Amino acid sequence: MKEIATSISKAFVLTIDYGYSSGELYSQNRRNGTLVCYNKHTVNDIPYYNIGKQDITSHVNFSAIYHWGMKYGLDYCGFTNQVHFLLSLGLNEYLRNMEESTPGKLSKHEKVFFMNTFMRDMGNKLKVLIQQKGVGAQKLSGMKLSLNNL
Repeated sequence: MKEIATSISKAFVLTIDYGYSSGELYSQNRRNGTLVCYNKHTVNDIPYYNIGKQDITSHVNFSAIYHWGMKYGLDYCGFTNQVHFLLSLGLNEYLRNMEESTPGKLSKHEKVFFMNTFMRDMGNKLKVLIQQKGVGAQKLSGMKLSLNNL
């Protein structure tokens, strides 16, 4: 965050990743840590299981990103999840316009897959933090449904 904040004079910093605020990240239900492994749409916390056949990741601490950004001169613009971010940017209207301009292009199965994946599953897990430097106070349309819990 120091390198980013000190290398810009006027910009937005957009961070999108899996993660939580500190309060959620270090809650009792995550007492085993933040390491998560994915294999064939299943989740586990055993990195030595299916060696070489699973993705291993760790959740981001968005409160820390916020804190260090503020320390080095980035101002807070908002924090939300992917669902709220995309809905605030007009995703429903975009999909409606796409359906009207190209009826039948997406099958019912594709629509259900999209809604379940991007709007329910990944959409609630992926978080969006926006910080800025030198831009001034802005009301960002993607932050209309901001969570404000950092």
